[in-house]
Amino acid sequence: VRALEARDRGIATIAEAVERASANAAPDAAAPDLEARVVIGGIYRMIATRLRRAETAIATLAEELAAWLSDYERAGGERRWQKLTATAKLGRSAEALEGPIEQMPSVLPPGRPRIPQQEIAENQRLRILHATVRLAASKGYMATTVADITKLARVRANTFYRQFADKQEAFTAVHELGFQQVMDHTAKAFFSVEGWPLRSWTAAGALTQLLDANPLLANVAFVEAYAVGPGAVQRIEDTHTAFMFFLQEGLAVSEEPPSRVAMEAIVASVFEVIYLQTRVGENGQIAGMAPYIAHLWLAPFLGARESDALIETQLRKQKAPAKAPRVRKQT
Repeated sequence: VRALEARDRGIATIAEAVERASANAAPDAAAPDLEARVVIGGIYRMIATRLRRAETAIATLAEELAAWLSDYERAGGERRWQKLTATAKLGRSAEALEGPIEQMPSVLPPGRPRIPQQEIAENQRLRILHATVRLAASKGYMATTVADITKLARVRANTFYRQFADKQEAFTAVHELGFQQVMDHTAKAFFSVEGWPLRSWTAAGALTQLLDANPLLANVAFVEAYAVGPGAVQRIEDTHTAFMFFLQEGLAVSEEPPSRVAMEAIVASVFEVIYLQTRVGENGQIAGMAPYIAHLWLAPFLGARESDALIETQLRKQKAPAKAPRVRKQT
């Protein structure tokens, strides 16, 4: 927790310095239409990844990152994304998206119910996983013990150890299950429509709505995973790589497609938006971040103006009342 707080304070300090410098610029001067915290947090993620890999050519990122930021440039009066403000929730209802570990499964009847052993084991596993994510949210990974997990899950210690070697393995299982759920839901939404820009918009809505409906999962995937250890951090970085898949199709529709470093920066910044909303807990507005994420996603491919126009069009469609079905008169 302290490490994350120090990280957030450092990023906030740099962001404040950037914002002070921007405030002194001419009103009509072009500048990236993004909140400074999002940009700095995304770049922080990219640098941290390279440091963990012992890469030495970090300074070479500067030119490509500057080119990436230029894709978001707008004059002062045209900028609308400089504050991370929730707007519209997109997608299906939250209830329809709740994952298998967001709620505690019911305890099976005592004794020897006529239920297959495999089903009993799965019930116990889901109870353990739910207890794990709840405790991660309330106590944090470091303070949580196996005894805490078994008590909340209402299972014996030997039941836990039949399924997991230790609490780290239980957290790992939660993270892997969450990753599968996020990728499956986002990919289905992405391919449910035609055309890469609309696919990207639809995927952004699906991703944010899913995480909004599963706050425990969002916390363990985007916040607590950093406390679990190198393996969990590596899985976060693998998730970044997997999300690059959704950007690949955009290369074909762009006259000047962004570089791979720019695409990496897009994904890192999207994850930073989700992280920032998850960190504030119940006051977070993950589902309301879909338009902001779409802006991050689309502008380097379509241009800032074209991206904003598409987002505005989709928001108007979202707000428009559905037409009532025509009723045929009976004769």
